[in-house]
Amino acid sequence: MARSARDVAAATELLMSPDARSRLLPDDGFISSLTKSFDGLKIGFVDPTLWRFPPDLWVPSKEAKDQYTYDIFCDTTHHHARALMRSLDARVVYPVNLTPSTFELTVTAKEFLEEYVKKESQVRDLASVVIFNKEHSAICLPKDAPEQSWIVKAIENKPSLYMAAVDHMWQIGRVNGLAKTVEDNDLDIIVAPMGRTRTTADHVRFTAYLGGPIINVPLGRYHLKERPSRPFGLAALGSRMSEELLFQFMSSFEANFPARPVLERLLGTAAQEE
Repeated sequence: MARSARDVAAATELLMSPDARSRLLPDDGFISSLTKSFDGLKIGFVDPTLWRFPPDLWVPSKEAKDQYTYDIFCDTTHHHARALMRSLDARVVYPVNLTPSTFELTVTAKEFLEEYVKKESQVRDLASVVIFNKEHSAICLPKDAPEQSWIVKAIENKPSLYMAAVDHMWQIGRVNGLAKTVEDNDLDIIVAPMGRTRTTADHVRFTAYLGGPIINVPLGRYHLKERPSRPFGLAALGSRMSEELLFQFMSSFEANFPARPVLERLLGTAAQEE
């Protein structure tokens, strides 16, 4: 999304509403948070082995297999990053625990469909989706899963169930999740692996539940069979209104870690063929 911490800070300021700027923006802007120093930051690291896809869900090349062994990937990237930050005067806590945000949330999508589909469409809500799927099951429903019970359940949901789901998300995020971990360990931010992980979306969910920010910083890249390499790195998760701390973290990472690797597609066709 950006080439530097300064870019992210400037873009964030531009995206803020006048009211948010007056309440949340420091006098000197977020640029003042770009200290390039970990000194004083209280950082918690999760155990990276708990946040990976199981091996049967991805088909790596030999190089990727080597890179994703515990010793190479964990020790030389995630663990090395933690050790380096500690040596640069950050207060590091490891490991810290985040409660998995695994739960089922089923709500109606009527409002979305009304805005999304064309006026002449016969499919205007989930009920009509169920009918359409049933009438065209040969092309709409997979052979190994011909039922639509999860959609039917969503149709039957009541507003009270929706509010219960919202309360449940808050419970996960606040009481059992990110905020609790931050408070229990007296932390500023929590760092977790980002990229080829068990479920990268979990990190986003944790912060979304609380309305908090999340940033990514690059550590390296991995290789898949007959495909360009992809980046992996760290996600830094913060509680609500912790943008200044995250910008400090991002600028410090940028100043003290190797530059991010450039992907093959950005280097041109010749580089890819090599």
